[in-house]
Amino acid sequence: MNKKILYQANQNYIMRKIAGEEVLVAIGAGVADFSGYIRMNTTASAIWKLLQEKVSEEQIINAMYEKYDAPLEQITADVQGTLKALISKKMVTVHGE
Repeated sequence: MNKKILYQANQNYIMRKIAGEEVLVAIGAGVADFSGYIRMNTTASAIWKLLQEKVSEEQIINAMYEKYDAPLEQITADVQGTLKALISKKMVTVHGE
């Protein structure tokens, strides 16, 4: 875990509640890269909210650990998996690599 790497939500994507579900949708220039939406589970939704500011993986894990009653190993795996998925879709910007 590199504390110098920070993550931030790409401003071309916003989270909205549609039919009772939290979803990420592309806006502006993001529409050219991704047309559609991604359904967010509770964990992914909480992570996305944290990503509105530049934040380290460690900060996300700590915030999730405080919020949810789950083993640290599970939270770490969930955060890493969510970040990987969002980065692969260019929905999260990586700073300091």
